[in-house]
Amino acid sequence: MTYPRRLSWRPVPRAAGRLAGTCTLLMALALVVGTGTAAAASTAHRHFTAASAKTMIVTDWKAFFSSKTPVPEKVKLVQDGPEFAKVIAAQSKMPMAQGVAATVSNVTLNKSLTQAKVTYTVTIQGQAALKNEPGTAILQDGVWKVGAQSFCALLALEGSAGQVAVCKAK
Repeated sequence: MTYPRRLSWRPVPRAAGRLAGTCTLLMALALVVGTGTAAAASTAHRHFTAASAKTMIVTDWKAFFSSKTPVPEKVKLVQDGPEFAKVIAAQSKMPMAQGVAATVSNVTLNKSLTQAKVTYTVTIQGQAALKNEPGTAILQDGVWKVGAQSFCALLALEGSAGQVAVCKAK
């Protein structure tokens, strides 16, 4: 079975209108950083139901946004991860990255169980930084991943989406 590599649904980052100046930059930079040793990616999601897919999406999104997840694991949890490796690694070295986490409040799967719309909130030190944001999860290589367009939208908030080829193409 072949899985889609690009999204047809484009989320509009509502946070751009709510966050201003350096807060926007710092929040977006902190989103993808990991320096600890916890939270391994869920792998080999080959056979699942809608309920188990939702659970996997929540688990993988939490791991991707967690400051405790190591960079190599984060790269595995975003669609087309190798394209984002350099920016994820650079951001992992920023002090603002400590204490980042995410919660997922809603997951709506498509009928083929290959994509999902996700509503999530990113927190820093327990305080909501981006609340009820729309995103997309993609099933790629048997793993539910943060959609590249969702991650590119966050990178756009900080002005670094242009540094990633896959973001330029979207």
